[in-house]
Amino acid sequence: MGVLIAVVAVVVVGIALAWWWSGRARAVERDARTAARRAEVDARIMNQYRPSGGNPPTTPGGV
Repeated sequence: MGVLIAVVAVVVVGIALAWWWSGRARAVERDARTAARRAEVDARIMNQYRPSGGNPPTTPGGV
């Protein structure tokens, strides 16, 4: 009877670890996609403020 309890405990712990591990893998993938989107948006914003050629944008008040 004790062996059966030990086997069930090991199986439950194994399932819990697999569930936790897959959740972490999904979180890492989601974070990577978020970082890629953020970098894309930053690049777009920087391209707005760094025009090719010409004078750089001036700030109000001549500062």
